Amino acid sequence: MKITDQLIKGKYLAKNAIRTFNGDFTDEDTGEIVTIERNEIIAKRGTYIDLITISLLRENGITDIEVSDECRLGTWVNNFTKWE
Repeated sequence: MKITDQLIKGKYLAKNAIRTFNGDFTDEDTGEIVTIERNEIIAKRGTYIDLITISLLRENGITDIEVSDECRLGTWVNNFTKWE
């Protein structure tokens, strides 16, 4: 869902909001420059979305997120135990 204040305010993140960026590193053995894709979690699953969270997502360039009406902090596995 696109980030608009009216639609997502007061809901919860259904998945982690992740910022992806590339980092260039020099291999010490060969001297070759290696590009590595890196991820940073900006907001975790289950975070309540308020105006501060919306501005944090926009500052980090996150435009698409999944939202839910329910706060879902963990996932259920087949043996019915909850993992955070």
